Amino acid sequence: MIFRQTKRFKIIMAYAGFFVLLGAILYFMSKPKPSCSDGKRNQGETGIDCGGPCRPCPETIKLNKLDVLLVEWVHDVDDKYDVVVRIKNPNDVFGAGAFNFRAIAFFSDGTEIAQESWEKSFVLPGEEKSAFLHGFKLSQEPSDMKIEINEDTVKWQRFSDFEEPNFVVNNSQYKEKEAGSIDFGMATGTIINRSVIDFETVDVHVVLRSEKGELLAINSQRMNTVRAEEFRDYIMVFPYAFPGSVKKVESFVETNPFDSDNYIKTHGTPDG
Repeated sequence: MIFRQTKRFKIIMAYAGFFVLLGAILYFMSKPKPSCSDGKRNQGETGIDCGGPCRPCPETIKLNKLDVLLVEWVHDVDDKYDVVVRIKNPNDVFGAGAFNFRAIAFFSDGTEIAQESWEKSFVLPGEEKSAFLHGFKLSQEPSDMKIEINEDTVKWQRFSDFEEPNFVVNNSQYKEKEAGSIDFGMATGTIINRSVIDFETVDVHVVLRSEKGELLAINSQRMNTVRAEEFRDYIMVFPYAFPGSVKKVESFVETNPFDSDNYIKTHGTPDG
């Protein structure tokens, strides 16, 4: 009796072992092989479905935020103020193809007013540039002013696929008009496009300062279709009188190389 039970137990265990082995074989035969799209980190991958035998993993890039170095403002006319902002991009390879910013004015009574509209600009890798705001409406002179950059609008782009524009400014000067003239003063100069690219739009900004470097007035002008090696004159009228005597004229020329719509035509190198 005991022998018969032992025999029956061995038969049952043999059948159980057979079915376990068969199940294991079927499992491993039907189990999907590791791949570069299985959503798992396996087969020597350094990340999930990337690295090792798969495509390279995305480059991890740490970018520093844009720095606001200086904010200057000057009364224009009526209740309007113009603002000059000095911005630096601390990143050497990546530029900001676009970003939005606005001014916030602070007053001695503790109140503050933010500019209603956002201005748009760009900055090249490692560049320190001036950006300009015109017509910030304020009922009184602010005691302080700061710049807010909307981080959600900063579009970082590697600059390797672009060419940095090259402009030269000649004969930049300012002259006050004669007494009785309708306009108060005029800034003139010539820009030269030393790039090999014809640009759709180019912006010219003029900043007037006193002997001590105090900001006196700002004006801007947009030029359309500026071709490679072209000389273009600009004339900016300052229609209203402002306090102080102009001793220094600063001219800034900018065009956005990140904007593909800004390229009309690319020529060979100037020496070619």
